[in-house]
Amino acid sequence: MSQTPQYTISEVRDAHKSLLMADRLRDAGERDQARKIYELLLDQNPDYTAALYSLGLIHMENQDWAAAYPHLQRAVMLNPRDWSTLYNLGSVYLQLGANECGFRCLEQALILNGDNPKILYLLGSARQNQSHHASAAEYYKMTLARDPGYSSAAIDLAICYVMLERFDDAVQTLTVALQTPLSRDHKALTYYTLSQLPPSPTGVDLLTAIEELGPAQTDEWEATPHHIAYARGTLLHKDGHYEDAWCCWTDVNSQIAEDTQEQRKTYFEQGKAFVETAMGWEPPMPGPTRVKDSQTPISLFILGPSRAGKTSLESLFASIDGVKVGYENKIATSTATLASQRAGLLTVDLLANLPAELNGSISDIYHSKLKTVAGDARVLTVTHPGAIYDVGRLVECVPDARFIFRKRDEDDLALRIFSKLYKSNSNQFAYNIPDIYEYISQYYQMIDNWLEKLGNQAMLVQYEEMVEDPQTTLGRLVEFSQLKLPSSTCLNISDDRGCSDPYEKWLHAARDEPRS
Repeated sequence: MSQTPQYTISEVRDAHKSLLMADRLRDAGERDQARKIYELLLDQNPDYTAALYSLGLIHMENQDWAAAYPHLQRAVMLNPRDWSTLYNLGSVYLQLGANECGFRCLEQALILNGDNPKILYLLGSARQNQSHHASAAEYYKMTLARDPGYSSAAIDLAICYVMLERFDDAVQTLTVALQTPLSRDHKALTYYTLSQLPPSPTGVDLLTAIEELGPAQTDEWEATPHHIAYARGTLLHKDGHYEDAWCCWTDVNSQIAEDTQEQRKTYFEQGKAFVETAMGWEPPMPGPTRVKDSQTPISLFILGPSRAGKTSLESLFASIDGVKVGYENKIATSTATLASQRAGLLTVDLLANLPAELNGSISDIYHSKLKTVAGDARVLTVTHPGAIYDVGRLVECVPDARFIFRKRDEDDLALRIFSKLYKSNSNQFAYNIPDIYEYISQYYQMIDNWLEKLGNQAMLVQYEEMVEDPQTTLGRLVEFSQLKLPSSTCLNISDDRGCSDPYEKWLHAARDEPRS
């Protein structure tokens, strides 16, 4: 058992004096000088909790999350009941992608300081990062109950409502947010989110409001200025100013595409390898019939390219008893991560990259996670688009899984991808028209391959057919999933067919250019 060092009063005073000096330097923006003092203090006093905490904050301010982690982790070890340290450690976990660890840290912080809206907001972020939109929305609502002016919570709550297709709630949330003082960046994010929603009265002329924010290309913006350009393009499109909208999207996308050339090249090299792997996959030979646990839910994957209408299709399932909609749940990704780590391999997030001898482990891990996520539901739907690469391995390890594939008119799909702003470092293909069509081609190749090889374990639902006759589509879904057709349903599917018609000449001209 380690013994707590004994310090003289003079040593305690001198250390605290140095700490306060470093704190003042940090507050004045002199981070390097402050960091050196904190590090010297820790060389002399490794368990100085205040110095550990402050040094962790400096690394956080520099966005060096990996460097912040060990200092905050040790500070929590020494003082596990300080909510502020737990809060910041939870923040670091989230930045490092360790969402569950972050969630647990933040839950402990909440126990110690339950009225703090910052903790509730980060708990919402942790759930939103895992596509648990309903749970995230509850945390954001609690945040706003404690601080109605917490604009980030209002914006993220509206985004959750969009993912849940609760569009009226999203509009109401943002309309209320606009009545509170907002920073310029938060105004831009609010206008952008409203621009992506179906038309609804807000009392705000969004296009005029965006113009009043000023030019997007300026150093005055703290957050990305791209939201302004995308919002303007979308609003011009809704007003029928198609050429202006096209120019707006083209200008902003060309900038992003220029900055992501290497990532785009890598993305398509990997995509080609995934297609070849899918084409070479063969269904496993029939083996001993596995007795299915009656308590184990069925996994139903709804897979298609970005913007193909997977969420609308999933919303049809929401009307069926016994179905839990999982949205873009990362169950396959998290299974691959845990299986690779248990096997002593490099951590991977694709099941397709794991050796066949791990199939038993993959199956056990997956079904354990499935029961946790699905609860008492009979069917869990998953729309994570990346699962298209793992279909073969899922068939091998989850034999009762079912797959519904989505296709949509390629021009409509290309326009909707081109006019959407994705999260940074994702969907690198989305900012260049030839890339978008290549992405669609690769995805459709995989869909055709899986449909051919999976037989009655898979089905295709065209977007256009669903919009034309949602009731018939629902009947097909019920029959495929062996569930019971609901006695009454209110099917409200938005019709986005033909959205690309005004842009056909520009789309096709850009499509036929060489890929950069």
